[in-house]
Amino acid sequence: MKGKGHYLIYISVILTLDLFLLSKEGLFFLSNRVLTAAQLTALVGTTLMSVSFFLASRFKILDYLFSGLDKAYRYHQKISALSFIFILNHFIFLIINRIPHGNWKILIFPSMDISYTTGILAFWSMTILIILTLFIDLPYHLWKKTHEYFGLVILFSMIHAMTISSDITRYMPLRYFMLSLIGLGIFSFVYRRFLYNLIGPHYKYRIVKLKTYGPVTEIVLIPLGKKMFFIPGQFAYLSIFHEKLTKEDHPFSIASAPFEVELRFSIKNDGDYTSKLSDLREGVTVSVWGPYGNFGERFLSKKNAVFVAGGIGISPFLSMAKSETAKQSEKNISIFYSVKNSSEAVYDNELKTLSWSHPNIRYKPNISEINGRLTAEQIKETVTEIGKYLIFLCGPPLMMMSLEKQFLSLGVKKHNIIFEDFSMK
Repeated sequence: MKGKGHYLIYISVILTLDLFLLSKEGLFFLSNRVLTAAQLTALVGTTLMSVSFFLASRFKILDYLFSGLDKAYRYHQKISALSFIFILNHFIFLIINRIPHGNWKILIFPSMDISYTTGILAFWSMTILIILTLFIDLPYHLWKKTHEYFGLVILFSMIHAMTISSDITRYMPLRYFMLSLIGLGIFSFVYRRFLYNLIGPHYKYRIVKLKTYGPVTEIVLIPLGKKMFFIPGQFAYLSIFHEKLTKEDHPFSIASAPFEVELRFSIKNDGDYTSKLSDLREGVTVSVWGPYGNFGERFLSKKNAVFVAGGIGISPFLSMAKSETAKQSEKNISIFYSVKNSSEAVYDNELKTLSWSHPNIRYKPNISEINGRLTAEQIKETVTEIGKYLIFLCGPPLMMMSLEKQFLSLGVKKHNIIFEDFSMK
């Protein structure tokens, strides 16, 4: 099941639909198609909502199932939006079904009926939170704060499902299946919200070096106890204890090699939180959560590799390249470092040094203001047998999508193109 987690999502939805059909006797339920549509959209929406909580839990198994936590989060975002669409349609179908009877207002305003009221509260709380998280560009710490209230949505949904007169209450297989899914969602939320800080994979570190390179702040940490072990290309969440910073954790790629005692992070100052990192000082304590991600896993093979970095996307490649130089392996690595201008090429000298110290590492910077955007054709001119290489992309999403299409047009197989999709919001 490695990398096949999306199939579990499909199976969950298919089982929901199958159990719904099995709960019916004959085809009489098709006589009221609006009500049937309301029931189906409610069940599918609840299934997807429960799965979305699981995908946001940071359980280590998600790295395995989705080939990286970053990809699990992409599914989480899409499924959360899809869940809302289904539940919104459930609400609309119910109103349409009741309009001829004139009692549709019970579906909008809370009342003494707990089954209807919890359904209404689940819908309106989900609507507000979805709008805040998906359609309003909130600061990261506020965006993350809104997620703390999603537990109310699934709690209201569970009470609604258990008390409303429906197929869930009448057909036990469907009832147990839906309650199991909702239970998984609740457990995932409780783990992420309350237990993760206590039992999640975390380590205590201390800042020993701080450097600023134009828009980039480099933070170097040493462990205060047990060292975190990771593979090249992984990332971790940092929670930095400083009066000028908010308390939530943020994900950053690891730029150091696994064999090094120090842990290095290179962070671009592009927001309220990251712009304040340059105000830190040595000695500040940092909680490091992780490691996460499978970006560099296939790099551990003996296959030759191409690294294509856009801006701060060079971070995981610093870890991967340095770890390879320590092995003195014969693997060929070509590094393409694309930045807007020379001031952003903060690791140009380090990459040149790496290429000089290892004959199998080729390094080629690209300044887009001078040379234009980096293209797959230009990369092929340097790496002639491009189809035999693993191609790793890390940078702005539009750059990665464009290069993927270009590589595919050159005959590179899709499974040989590996992304680091690092936008967690």
